[in-house]
Amino acid sequence: MQKITPKILELKNQKTVTIRQAEIDDAEKLLNCIKTYVPQSDYIPKLEQEIKLTIEQEKEWIKYFLTNENSLLLIAEF
Repeated sequence: MQKITPKILELKNQKTVTIRQAEIDDAEKLLNCIKTYVPQSDYIPKLEQEIKLTIEQEKEWIKYFLTNENSLLLIAEF
């Protein structure tokens, strides 16, 4: 799959956010993000202990997006 060029945007509050394609090395941080934010969501009714993904599974999930032409996983960093 073609690599997506990262895009840096300035928000209304003058902070910047970088939108970029996920990489295998993002697995641990992405999993921690999921474990933090999903249980707080009103729309995804899960508790942190119900999220049983491993870092290896997360790496495979990211790899899927990197190797399939019609798939894209983006990360927003700020």
